[in-house]
Amino acid sequence: MTSGASGTGSGSVGIAIAANAGPARAGTLTIGGQTVTISQSAPPACSVALSPTSQAVTADGASVSVGVTADTSCAWNAASQNPWLAVTGGTSGAGSGTVAVAVAANSGSARTGSIAIGGQSFTVFQDAAPPPPQVVVASGHRRRRRARRRGRG
Repeated sequence: MTSGASGTGSGSVGIAIAANAGPARAGTLTIGGQTVTISQSAPPACSVALSPTSQAVTADGASVSVGVTADTSCAWNAASQNPWLAVTGGTSGAGSGTVAVAVAANSGSARTGSIAIGGQSFTVFQDAAPPPPQVVVASGHRRRRRARRRGRG
């Protein structure tokens, strides 16, 4: 209580309630024999938005950036879900920021992977490696050359 902790007759009572960082909660006060219940809701959920939410890259690999939009009090982390994707910058933050991702070259079939960022998913679609060049062997005809003699005469 910040004021009015004791007295007689009519009056007012002041209370201070700390910010709630967890789930909804309730408490009670007894004032003049009357019970007063105070309820406090949970803080708003942290909202994270990504831009873009996905990107297609060639088999050669690439570096891509993902924009993160969030309230300044909203903390987030970025973590790769696949070994061929690496978070190279912006692994964590609070509020808006940018996550840098390195996509390794692909020597196999097309693949899809993701980076988890603040409860959202950034998806990477990577092309298959190009097929190796084909060597075409043409079957040739052999000609026999006859040596001609030129006669004199």
